Amino acid sequence: MFMSGCLCFGGGVLLATVFLHLLPETRDSFHKAATEGFIPDMAYPMTELVVCLGFFFVYVVEEVVHSCLGRGAGDGGHSHGHGHSHLGPLQADSAPSPARPRVKETAIDGDDATLEKFLPEEEEGAAVAVTAAAAEGKVATLRAVMVVVALSLHSIMEGLALGLVHSNKEVWMLFGALSAHKLIIAFCMAMELLSTDVSRVAFFVSLTIFSVASPLGGLAGTLLVSLTTQTTAAGLLVPTVLHGLSAGTLLYVTFCEILERERGDPNNPTVKMLGLVGGFLLMAGLQVLDIMYAPQEDAGLPSDPCSVLASPLPAYSPEPVPYHPGQNY
Repeated sequence: MFMSGCLCFGGGVLLATVFLHLLPETRDSFHKAATEGFIPDMAYPMTELVVCLGFFFVYVVEEVVHSCLGRGAGDGGHSHGHGHSHLGPLQADSAPSPARPRVKETAIDGDDATLEKFLPEEEEGAAVAVTAAAAEGKVATLRAVMVVVALSLHSIMEGLALGLVHSNKEVWMLFGALSAHKLIIAFCMAMELLSTDVSRVAFFVSLTIFSVASPLGGLAGTLLVSLTTQTTAAGLLVPTVLHGLSAGTLLYVTFCEILERERGDPNNPTVKMLGLVGGFLLMAGLQVLDIMYAPQEDAGLPSDPCSVLASPLPAYSPEPVPYHPGQNY
């Protein structure tokens, strides 16, 4: 119950981040680019187009991975990147029946015709079953590797959104939401790897790659923002497009991963609803505070009280008063 509530709370934070921060900022940046003459000034919804491209990018990547896994496993089913394995007839039939004794694996390495010639008829089914089990083990290992790669690419896109935000409050809130989401995904991925009997080295390498994917995405986003200047077309449009793509990625995570999975579980619906609404309202309240402090920043006054106290006082230079005879001073 606690984990579901935290995950839905993170979903609410991501939902508010998309619609209250990334989407308006992307729209303003496209409007500024059109004003500067970098792109044509037209009524086409460029912001919504880029956000949908980010959504479909993640969707297509996951569908390609799932189709490759399904084709590699034949009738053996496929495994999603969130720890839900759907087993097909191949794995169900891989275990031999009690009436048919299992054959040693060393005997399976030979020619199939030899097996059919010398093995009794009741043992041929066991030989085929063990061969199918060995093939399923190789497919399961390949499936786990592809799941790690897909989730790592997905994490890079999520971390990219973290590196593109500017406010400290939004950075920490987005960090908390992504951490709660990654905690569940990392646990499911670890269980997926353990179920395929991978080696210990491959297990830790896979978890390390998945762990550093989001920080690498955040670092890439930060470097892109710091190395580009908004006086050029590339400096203005590259962060804008990345903002839109990351918004689409977070939109996919919110609806197709968090909410879809949690709504499929009928347990604790009230906790999930309160967590989702609470995360959204928290980010909405922080957005109100940012708007309230915006006039001070626009007027040139720092909003941080410590910076106000640390700033030096301006030098006092009184203007000379003209002297007029006959006036009392």
